[in-house]
Amino acid sequence: QIEVVAATLQKLDFSEKSRLVVLNKIDLLSQIEVKTLANRFSAIPVSAIDRTGFDELVQTIQEKLLGSFMGQDPGGFLEYESTISEET
Repeated sequence: QIEVVAATLQKLDFSEKSRLVVLNKIDLLSQIEVKTLANRFSAIPVSAIDRTGFDELVQTIQEKLLGSFMGQDPGGFLEYESTISEET
């Protein structure tokens, strides 16, 4: 499935975009299988049943999002804030 996703992203010209590989349902695998797959695909293993890996997943998403907006103001919040400061 990973190869299919990679091919689809390539067709859509998204292959150069940052992506995060997440392995779900790890509770169905042995620890050795989970570690092997996570290392092989540089993935974050998670289980929705026992919530294993969710902290790492959320932290990684936050870091990636924070890094992608460094030096940017996509919502115009800085401009809005400076307008308020000028009015007071």
